[in-house]
Amino acid sequence: MIQELREEIVRKGEKTFKIKVTFDGESYTASGYLNDFLINETSQNAGEFDRELEPDSPEIENLIFLIKDDILGHEY
Repeated sequence: MIQELREEIVRKGEKTFKIKVTFDGESYTASGYLNDFLINETSQNAGEFDRELEPDSPEIENLIFLIKDDILGHEY
């Protein structure tokens, strides 16, 4: 079962992007969407951590940062 941990909205000009972080039991995945279409995704294996991550953990913040940086740095 996929668990949604966090969601953020990013605005760039007139466009609104949604970033979702999910956990599927094996990986934490941050996905960036524009108009409900996936535009970018990055993930990190849960085995790299000695604990289950909290939604506001630095590791989750980093996944969000990577997607946000891509959104702000490219024309979608």
